[in-house]
Amino acid sequence: MKLHACRKLIVFCLSLVISLPLFSQKVSKDKPWSVRMAESEMIRNPQAWQLDFVKEPKWNYTHGLVLQSMMDVYDRYGDKKFYDYALTFADEMVQNDGSIRTYKVEDYTYDRLNSGKILFRIYEQEKNEKYKKAMDMLRSQFDGHPRNDDGTFWHKKSYPNQVWLDGVYMSLPYYAEYAYRNNDVEVYKDIVNQFVGVAKHTYDEKNDVYRHACDVSKQQKWADPVTGQSQHCWGRAMGWFSMACVDVLDFMPVHELGREHIIAILNKLAKQIKARQDAKTGVWYQVIDRSGDEGNYLEATASTMFVYTLLKAIRKGYINPSYMSVAEKGYRGILKEFIKVDDNGVVTLDKCCAVAGLGGKNYRSGDYQYYLSEPIRPNDPKGVGPFIMASLEWERLPVKPQSPATPLAGDTLVVARDGSGQYRTLAEAIERVRVFMDYNVTIFVKKGTYKEKLIIPEQLENVEIVGEDRDETIITFDDHANINKMGTFRTYTMKVEGNKLTFVGGEGTDNGTYQLNRVK
Repeated sequence: MKLHACRKLIVFCLSLVISLPLFSQKVSKDKPWSVRMAESEMIRNPQAWQLDFVKEPKWNYTHGLVLQSMMDVYDRYGDKKFYDYALTFADEMVQNDGSIRTYKVEDYTYDRLNSGKILFRIYEQEKNEKYKKAMDMLRSQFDGHPRNDDGTFWHKKSYPNQVWLDGVYMSLPYYAEYAYRNNDVEVYKDIVNQFVGVAKHTYDEKNDVYRHACDVSKQQKWADPVTGQSQHCWGRAMGWFSMACVDVLDFMPVHELGREHIIAILNKLAKQIKARQDAKTGVWYQVIDRSGDEGNYLEATASTMFVYTLLKAIRKGYINPSYMSVAEKGYRGILKEFIKVDDNGVVTLDKCCAVAGLGGKNYRSGDYQYYLSEPIRPNDPKGVGPFIMASLEWERLPVKPQSPATPLAGDTLVVARDGSGQYRTLAEAIERVRVFMDYNVTIFVKKGTYKEKLIIPEQLENVEIVGEDRDETIITFDDHANINKMGTFRTYTMKVEGNKLTFVGGEGTDNGTYQLNRVK
């Protein structure tokens, strides 16, 4: 017993040695909110597996959510510590044979799939086959995952016949990205059918909301005996569903049959989000269909998810740009209502619902009082991750955000890796042109190395892209054709689909101007 106590003391002391320097670090208030929150999480959780308040390493969706957002921060700002932080989790959890600690395929639960998304980028970077084996194993879950008669997946094996909005995000973005990277085109039809089926099962036409879940068998006590639907629209559940739409579309080819159905669902969700935004604060309530009612409260995780969804959907051109006013009011509302900063600059996201579900061993009835009774805590990863992602979308906008319906002043967009321009990446400038402008424009790219995988979409025409210097303005990417048997059609650095485009290599260069015209 004494030896055991000594070991515990040694571990505790070592933990202090590791943790105290981190907690003494300060977070600069001059950095973007995405970076500030990511750094704050690393201070709170020196080891990546500690995310979500866990006591020991666990493979769960929340880790993937936050770590994916941190790798997005790395992609945008180039600070490798965020990538390395995610890598430590992957190394901790994925064994040499590709097995994953605490994960079993035969459990058939959606909640174990989301973290797999971080492995795509890690595999590309590290070239370690164990990650490929792990991704293949996660993908195999879909082959045996239980389904309803209409083909919709059960939320988990232990919840027969149930479809949850939450589960769509936990599963389908991974399903779609795996299909995209492996050219498994047959999967897209299944993905579309999942969205359509879940929307059909959960949509409450009378109140124009998507309910949290549906028991297709109508056996659960929480299920309506006629529709099988749960009693309420939980904010975060609708947030998961919304984010699933915009993220899945990243990996569905533009001309894929049925893609329009997902966009239609996304537009319906955007309408619902707008209609239920709190007029005073700009954020959203815990129970969406009871907004403003006694006991209901403004909740952070749903609010961050909604803002992320709207900003990304606008950027991608999926919804009308007029929703920018909703997104802007929402983002500013989040900063005012939920964000706190201590004396060291460490950022906290307050008023997060810790958890909510239906049924289970400690039976959850899903009534109004139930959703209000679950614990509220700060810095829940289900809010932290979407806040980072929403902030990254916000930071893609011009330095001085303006109405998206009004073209930017002038006709030149400046891209600078060091932050001295309107955009830090060429992709951000290209996306702004595609969505918000319909006139001739010049994109001026300052000196620097831009590690980007670019698509110049077919909607973009009459654009001149000018590099400051032929030799010192460099666009590069390190895809290679032997990753997952992708072939060179997936491994381009710049894919040009647009028309009437001019590329200029900078002043004083020979042969530095190229014009590309699409043949119709």
